[in-house]
Amino acid sequence: MPMRMRLSRDERRLRLLLAAIEVFGEKGYRKTEVSEIVHRAGVTKPMLYRHFPGGKAEIYMEVLDDHLQSMMRKLGEAMAKAEAPLDALRRGIDAYLRFAEENPEAFHLLAETSAELDPGIVDRLKEVRTTIADGLAETIGAVLRSLIAALIWATAIVMNLDALDVNPLVAGPHGCVAVDALVIARRR
Repeated sequence: MPMRMRLSRDERRLRLLLAAIEVFGEKGYRKTEVSEIVHRAGVTKPMLYRHFPGGKAEIYMEVLDDHLQSMMRKLGEAMAKAEAPLDALRRGIDAYLRFAEENPEAFHLLAETSAELDPGIVDRLKEVRTTIADGLAETIGAVLRSLIAALIWATAIVMNLDALDVNPLVAGPHGCVAVDALVIARRR
């Protein structure tokens, strides 16, 4: 009969987390039983409670935070490559949708709104959604500021070209005193 090796504390914890990711991903919070998590992890219930004294709710929060960190890391990496706010928004939305497509169970947990969730979990899910909404609002705001700045520049150029048609005396080195001022401002 082969002798079973005793797992280290970290190995047991990792097994519990991996089993919880599977079971919560398949069944959601409400339908998941602690007994199924420990069975898949190959440990006992007391071992789960030793690592996660809060039981099912605590291990769920850990799984939820792991998924959230993974998603936020992917969003951050994608958006960091952008050179302009509109590109950042596009890359962020693409990364978010790719995360949902590649990690359906994780995305389901992040989107879960079951009435049976513990109040602490509901609060954490609200924080997650607020973080995502705030980041989206900030990025959209940057896009709008960029578009408004472009509109102001375009309006100033058109107005100054119109002024040049009316009064050729306003011409500077770039054809128009106002365009000269915009060129100098852009360099700063």
